[in-house]
Amino acid sequence: MHRIIEKKGVALMSRKQISKTSVIDFIINNAAILMCVILIIYNSVFTAKFFQINTLWNMLSQTASLMFVTMGMTIVISAGCTDLSVGAIMAISSSICGELILATGNEALAMLIAIAACLLCGLVNGTLVAKCNLQPMVAMLVTRMVYRAWAQIYTSGIARTVNSAFGRLIAQTRLFSFRMPVIVIPMVFIICLAAFIVKKTRFGKYVEAVGNNQRTAYLCGISVTGTIMAVYLLSAFFASMAGMIELFRSGATDANTIGIDYEMSAIAATTIGGTSMRGGKARLLGAAAGALLMTLITMTVNFTNITYQMANVLKAVIIIMALAMQSANRS
Repeated sequence: MHRIIEKKGVALMSRKQISKTSVIDFIINNAAILMCVILIIYNSVFTAKFFQINTLWNMLSQTASLMFVTMGMTIVISAGCTDLSVGAIMAISSSICGELILATGNEALAMLIAIAACLLCGLVNGTLVAKCNLQPMVAMLVTRMVYRAWAQIYTSGIARTVNSAFGRLIAQTRLFSFRMPVIVIPMVFIICLAAFIVKKTRFGKYVEAVGNNQRTAYLCGISVTGTIMAVYLLSAFFASMAGMIELFRSGATDANTIGIDYEMSAIAATTIGGTSMRGGKARLLGAAAGALLMTLITMTVNFTNITYQMANVLKAVIIIMALAMQSANRS
């Protein structure tokens, strides 16, 4: 009789433990969505005219460049690495593209050369981490400084106005009767592309395997070096597109400000979206919600007349919270 009661007690405790774990998993995997809902409710109560279609379009327009960077960052982190140079790569992209448009007037050529330069940066990043075996954090801190300096030297540190027909199409044109910005289309496309790469391609499986355990991935015949280099190239490509979006949105090339703090926002979006900083499964939809959350935080700070720097403090708190939840879940 005592044994039966003891077994029932153990079973009940196991169920409670499983239930508790499930709740923690749900919160970790959906933290970005839950926090977006909280901020939307807050703004609907305390912000006048928040629920307007223009507010939605403005939020999505402001999120576009961060969304590109976040998709790349999520794939890099899924591979067990990190990329702190994305903001500086954005500066290189916008600087080269803007300067070449001013010099030649050929927008397509300017964009292609800017993308090629950024892919070179991604190749350098991947080489330092995969072939030179440098710690990703250390390597990216170095390249971040070098790339930002490169962009500033290239533009002589001077901001220039860029008049671009393609830029006006992307940043200013609105579609349909509900005036949806064209910039929303490439943002949605890049989410779908990243999801396809991660979920439907062999490369996506390799990235997750390398992030889970590099040694095991190597023994399974996966090229760890090639995979790491590829994720840095992909991150650089996404960052190059983000840099050009910022160029077209602002109508000016400014190597001193474009891309500043984007790496922190992207890491915050990725971690709060449920992707572990240790690598493994990439949660792209959660990361997309995290990118929207970063914009919502900035908008909320502006609406409530709080200093902009407070938004960065909140983003730092979000990173710490996400890492703490992931750590608690592992233990």
